[in-house]
Amino acid sequence: MRALLVYTASRLGLFAVAFCVLFLLGLRNWPLLLIISFVLSGLASYVLLSQQRDAVSARLTKEGTSRPAHDTPGQDGSYRSRPADRDDAEEKP
Repeated sequence: MRALLVYTASRLGLFAVAFCVLFLLGLRNWPLLLIISFVLSGLASYVLLSQQRDAVSARLTKEGTSRPAHDTPGQDGSYRSRPADRDDAEEKP
């Protein structure tokens, strides 16, 4: 989770830097300013944030493979989903 937050904050920071630099350079057309800032920050993040991106990817891959899929049989070999363990799970007449 931390890797994802660091990566997202870094991407937003790069966008803010690109936006401010372009604005200070005299680009005042707002739609064009947003588009160019988005493209520049994307290119910069591709180059500068490769380690953070790899960390996020590894974390998501690890979480994705650590849980059984929906079509994975349980220990008894059945594909049925089990009810949650709750006190009120008893059947009522």
